[in-house]
Amino acid sequence: MFSRLRRDNKGASVIIYVFILPLFILLVFGSLEIWKVMSVRYSLSQGGYKAARKLSSEGMHWPLGSASAWESIAHERAVGTIKGELDKNKLIPTDYTLRVQVAIEPEGRANPAQLGWFFTIRAELMVPGLITLPVLNFGTVTFVERQVSYIEGLSGHWLPPTPAEPY
Repeated sequence: MFSRLRRDNKGASVIIYVFILPLFILLVFGSLEIWKVMSVRYSLSQGGYKAARKLSSEGMHWPLGSASAWESIAHERAVGTIKGELDKNKLIPTDYTLRVQVAIEPEGRANPAQLGWFFTIRAELMVPGLITLPVLNFGTVTFVERQVSYIEGLSGHWLPPTPAEPY
């Protein structure tokens, strides 16, 4: 009787599919979630890049005499540019949190007479529920983007910021 059962192959393929099917489903849906995360990351990166280019080219036209006054206007414009880029991506849930910091670099980074004042844009995007795999709970996913550029064609005498701790 045991030799007859060992030779019987009926149901062997069903057992193989029972073990392989969950792994295949996890692989397919996992790759879709990775694509979603990369799409959100790309949108944040493009938003940071476009904000840096916009501030770099338009920043010299703002009639401001200090770095802190420039930073406040630059912050508003950077947030608007980054949010506009994020809103184009339909994969991002609407309950995301975006924090943007714009800061002029302290003196000594480069020669301001040649290039202008360097500034940094740091954007932090927190997206709850972005990854929705059935078994795994990732909670809130945080993305960070940092762009460094300079204000093109800046003239005049600005008051440089005091050196401070980095972000």
